[in-house]
Amino acid sequence: MERTQAQWSDRRATFMADHPDFEAVAERDDLQISLPMAQAMLESEDGPAVAYYLGQNPETAARIAKLDPIQAVREIGKIEARLSAQSEAPTPSRKPDPIKPVGSRSNAGPKSPDQETMEEYAARRASEIAASRRR
Repeated sequence: MERTQAQWSDRRATFMADHPDFEAVAERDDLQISLPMAQAMLESEDGPAVAYYLGQNPETAARIAKLDPIQAVREIGKIEARLSAQSEAPTPSRKPDPIKPVGSRSNAGPKSPDQETMEEYAARRASEIAASRRR
């Protein structure tokens, strides 16, 4: 019993690191927890998570507390399995960043006349006129 209590304390402390409101949620005086429920959570690897869930869902805790001991332990097992499946569910991967085109701006095609500066337009036009005179 001492080993079980020590294991519970370790699991509780670990869970509380991520859930600082554990005491206020899971260890409330008005939360209905039967002895079979408490024993099942005490021995469960996910016991603190189950206790926290029941603290967040007191109507579920009250319903389970009214069941006979074997049914209560089964319900705790169902909650434990559901919570375990949620924590093991793969997180959706982040979309990759868009690809970056290969090349540089210096190799880009000619600008449209609307995008040219006045100097660029004058240089382009002068080269066109010179080319047409050489013909």
